[in-house]
Amino acid sequence: MTAGGARGLYLFAIVGSTAVDLSGLPGIVGGGSPRLVAHGDLAAVVSDVSLAALGVREDEVTEDGPLARMAMDHDTVIRAVFDQTPALPLRLATVVGDDDAARRLLEERSAEIRDLLARLADHQEWGVRMRREAETPDANTERERDRAGRPSGRAYLQARREALQASQEQRHAVRQAGDEVYRALAEHASDATRLSSGGATDLLLNATYLVPTSATDAFRDLVEKYAADLEAGGVRVELTGPWPPYSFAQVTIGSSAAADG
Repeated sequence: MTAGGARGLYLFAIVGSTAVDLSGLPGIVGGGSPRLVAHGDLAAVVSDVSLAALGVREDEVTEDGPLARMAMDHDTVIRAVFDQTPALPLRLATVVGDDDAARRLLEERSAEIRDLLARLADHQEWGVRMRREAETPDANTERERDRAGRPSGRAYLQARREALQASQEQRHAVRQAGDEVYRALAEHASDATRLSSGGATDLLLNATYLVPTSATDAFRDLVEKYAADLEAGGVRVELTGPWPPYSFAQVTIGSSAAADG
């Protein structure tokens, strides 16, 4: 356990510029205002923080608890920085010991950081989800069944087989549609990745795309086209963003930087 008075340096992001305006941005819970720690042309966006404030009890994991506030402050700072310059977001609750440890991180990972910043320049992250709407029985079909009365056993089994086959064919078709949408949108992106559905059976596609700003209009137009085309088939297409490139810009924190501070 960390002593209550111990301090550390919370890292939000890494940038390739020291001309970033951080005024008015919130510090992390229990921390100071964001500031820059520079090493050459690279800089880390940081906040001095009490390590005790980063500890979250199980009963504090709520929608408005300290962990949720930390995540919101983390995202607010990264978005503000990203609006000014390409930025590499760091994971929530990334902490090193002090300014010297942050500078060592920038020095040790300088080649990786510069490559990523160059790759992300003039890009934005967009998210796309495809969901299958819940099926509802057709009222006319239900009335026809009522008029026809109870079917024979053989007719019932045949109807069940046909319904099962139709359902399987529909599921196969919508899965193919998800694959088609993913590939088509990826052609307008520099990179793309499919994310986990989290076990949601109605989620046909959950993907993020690293899109050049010059291709944003074409990308959004294509999403809107698929949304219109698939709506009649009970599939909803959702577009989110633009976001900082969380899915494409993770920097590995060296153990020496984390341990030496």
